[in-house]
Parts: sequence; structure tokens; C-alpha cells
Amino acid sequence: MDCPEPKRNEAAVACPSNDALEEILSRLRAKLLCRFKCVSKAWCSLIADLLRRRKSLQTLQGFFYGSGGENYGHFTDLPGGSAPPFDHSFSFLTQQVGIKYIFLLDSCNGLLLFGHREDPDATVDSLGYIVCNPTTEQWVAVPSSRRSTGSDPFEFEHDSSCTFLIFDPDASSEFKLLQLWHVIEDAGVRTYSSESGAWSYRESEWMYLVIRFSAGGAFVNGMFHFVVPRNNNDKDQIVVIDAEGKTRKIIQMPQNSGFLAFVGLSQGHLHCIKSQMREVTELSIWVLEDYDTGEWVLKHTVSTLELFGRTSCKLHFHFTVVAVHPYRNLVFFHQLWNKKLISYDMDRREVCPLCSPQDNNIDMRVLCTLGNS
Repeated sequence: MDCPEPKRNEAAVACPSNDALEEILSRLRAKLLCRFKCVSKAWCSLIADLLRRRKSLQTLQGFFYGSGGENYGHFTDLPGGSAPPFDHSFSFLTQQVGIKYIFLLDSCNGLLLFGHREDPDATVDSLGYIVCNPTTEQWVAVPSSRRSTGSDPFEFEHDSSCTFLIFDPDASSEFKLLQLWHVIEDAGVRTYSSESGAWSYRESEWMYLVIRFSAGGAFVNGMFHFVVPRNNNDKDQIVVIDAEGKTRKIIQMPQNSGFLAFVGLSQGHLHCIKSQMREVTELSIWVLEDYDTGEWVLKHTVSTLELFGRTSCKLHFHFTVVAVHPYRNLVFFHQLWNKKLISYDMDRREVCPLCSPQDNNIDMRVLCTLGNS
């Protein structure tokens, strides 16, 4: 890095070498480290690389899933791993007074998001949330978004919505909830901040008829990314909104044809998985190499015959895409015909089953990842 020229009559101060600077910065906590990104472009690049390498040393531990009417309490670790050291039954939650019916909704950087109802037959207006750290057994209750957003003009009893958890321990100890919903031709965003303890409502700026909840979502560069189809045709695109629900960017999908089956974050880049249509014979995996220009690069292709032993499959009828590994070239799929979770290694072109035969009757419609954070 270049050092500024010393002023006249002022003693020159030597700048540390790149190696020395990297050694100094690597000893700082992530939250403090992020503050130095604004020093210069060179510092920003170096710090971003340090954070990526730091995260690459972390591991994905596995997946939570449900069984029958209780979609929590079961855990599948990855090959070579072991179950994390905590109570999978979440008794520290279920034994609390007033907590009766919980179900997994999402996970983010070691925290889990549960939906909660005191009465299983109650309306959606009574639905609250619980965010917990299963390792420390710390948890916090979040009120229903319906009871807290009096300015929401679309308070229907039954709308199509999905709630996501946002938590970045490198930036803050606070978490946020992002609730996307649509009904008929209207759509909106409700957001919750643990710092303010309140929900807020924002009318949709994209106004799409359908939000592709089944395609997942990704928290990248401080923004949430999710899939929606364009108006009046079948072409998909990725909408980017901030933690307050404001639309910041639209990312066009790679090529003009195909169906976006999944979006996720892996190795610091946004990834998407495409199929020709819902009747699938081949999947293509793309990586967003340049976030600013929207340049997609084809990373891998694989046939359903290689993955599932079938010449063709229907997306969401025969299989779903569960996740991409955050640090490796692995994709996880759920085979719906036998309720098996499998992984696919892009480097070795190998399929590995993750669930034992006794897990055949599990319900993996909701799967949450858990990693070391």
C-alpha cells in the first residue's frame, strides 16, 4: 500500500508492510475490523479477504428437521461430523410456561427462528416468534407482526407469507426478522428489529403476483435476496431488499430462459440453481462473479440421472433444493419420494445420502442449517 508523502518539517512515519499489516488486522475482532474498511480501497479489499478466510475455517454442522406434527428436535450431521452438544428436543423452550406449540422457520449464523402459537387452532393473528441460540439456550420472544403493525392496510386473516431471520455477528449482536407476503395482487414487507423491539410495515415496491418462497433466500452484502417472477411472464429475477424492507436492486437471472429453483450464498458469492422448467432433466449451477455488474458464470451442470437415478423429475413434487454449502462446492437436496436428504459434491460429481433408513418417515418440508459462528 502506498503511504502519503510526509509534510515538510514533519518526521516521516513508516507504514507497515502488507504482511505486517495483515498480521495486525488479523488479531482484531470482526466487528472492529469492519470499521477499518473505510480507510482505503486497499484496506477494504484486505479486510474482506481476511473475513472470508476467517469464515472458511468455520464448518457447517448439519440440518434440523421435523417429524410428523413436530417439525423440530431432529438433527442430521454431515459426513465426518458429529451432533452439536445441546438438547435437540429444545426442552429449554418447550418447558417454559406459555410456550406450547413451536415449529422451525429459519436459521442464520447459529441462531434459529421458531414460529409459536399458544393454541394450534388459533388464527394467524396469534402467531408469535422465538429466536434462540441452541448452544447457549438463550432465547427471546417476538410478538405477532399482525398485532404490532397497525398501519398495515392489508391485515387479511390468511395471506401467503414467509418470515426470514437476519443475523450477522460480525456486524452486530442484534437480529432482525423480515416477513415477505402477498395476497391477490398486493404484496408487502414487515420487519422487526430486536434493537427497537417493534415491527414496521412497508408496502411492496415490486408488486409481483407471486413471491417464490420455495426458492429460499440469501443474506449477502447486508441485503436479503429472494426470487420473484416478472410480471405477465415466466421469467424469474432476484429482488434485493435491505433489512428495513426497502428495495435496493434487481438482479436479472443468467440467460433468458429457465426456472430459478434456488438462490443461496456460498464462498462469499451469490449462487443460483436453474432448471429448464419444473419438469427437470438437468440442473445448472451459476455463481454471481461480479455483484456490481450482475455478471453470472456457469459453475456446474448435473443431470437428474446422476443425482436421483431418474431421467426426469418434477421440482417440488419429486425433489427440492435445500441448501448450498457456505464454504464448499456442495449442494443439498431432499428426495420427496423417499424423504431422504442427500448431498452432491460438484468437485467429485458424487452423491452421498445423509439420512439413515430409519428416518424414512420424517417430514423435511422445513430444514434449517446450523453452523459454527
